[in-house]
Amino acid sequence: MTYGVKLLETEAVLAYSQCPRKAYLIHYTKNKGQPNEYLRIIEEKRKFTQNEYIHNLKNINEDIKIFNPNQLKNKTKYLTKANLISDNLCAVSDLLLRVKGRSSFGNYSYEPILFVGIHTITKEDKLKLFFVGYVLGKYQDNFPKYGRIINANHKSHKVNLDASIKIVTPIINAVHKLIEPPIIIMQKHCSICKYYHLCKTEAESVNSISLLDRISPKLVKKYAEKGIFTVKQLSYCFKPRKRKKHKNKCPILFKPELQALALRTNKIYIQELPEITNHPIKLFIDIEGIPDEKSYYLFGLIISIREKNTYQHFWADTIQDEVNAWKNFTVNLKRYPEAPI
Repeated sequence: MTYGVKLLETEAVLAYSQCPRKAYLIHYTKNKGQPNEYLRIIEEKRKFTQNEYIHNLKNINEDIKIFNPNQLKNKTKYLTKANLISDNLCAVSDLLLRVKGRSSFGNYSYEPILFVGIHTITKEDKLKLFFVGYVLGKYQDNFPKYGRIINANHKSHKVNLDASIKIVTPIINAVHKLIEPPIIIMQKHCSICKYYHLCKTEAESVNSISLLDRISPKLVKKYAEKGIFTVKQLSYCFKPRKRKKHKNKCPILFKPELQALALRTNKIYIQELPEITNHPIKLFIDIEGIPDEKSYYLFGLIISIREKNTYQHFWADTIQDEVNAWKNFTVNLKRYPEAPI
């Protein structure tokens, strides 16, 4: 470790995979942003899962101690709160598990274990494990082959870490090359980012095209390469195509230039008049559930016959009830095969 150089931490690495600007703000500035309530709840659940899991390990007399760099040669089976620092990189492993294989500690090494506060494992969770495994590998002079992620219901997911060097190294290099703030690109996940209000205010002040609905980060960068950064600039790029007669009907495509023109002129533009067909019977459905747990507990159905509505609902009190609720729901749908949903 070189003193005087800021440590690159896990949060900045994860941020870069979503938004380089967020990584810059985390690593190079002192702005802490505004914590998001949703992420705070998820973090509380993560800590609860971790504490409960470790408590259960202690109940079965497992060898567990708090991580201490000076006691790594004691062959402790589990180490908690492992703060790992190597080559100006810093990562925290919620738990370390002793496994076979030589390292700088002796004839054994450690594998990382992380906890999450939800039921599904995301690509960000895996990237975090890759980074922790990478730093651990440098710390113990032996890169771990596997790592584990424990979800909210204590299910262990084993992850192969062979690709950690290949995946993590480019991100580390990219963060170190950020010498100025990247352009603002508002994305779907921005709403839960702690820098949301900061970036949104700045994006609005410069009239950024990333504020347009349904415009992708890739397209924003493509326009930037052409010197187009604002909604006003983009609005002048719209050129309506002349329609040729006796040609097959072309699909209507989303055109950000037209959306920008509508905003600049404060007008509504319609590319093609929609064809609305009225049916005597129409079905409206509503499905409610918890996507994180892949659970759907309520199927609602409104049957509209000549504007007279009938409501039905199919409820699942338990996971086991979901199959029957779904079957009963679809049986009622099949009674009206010609009705649009």
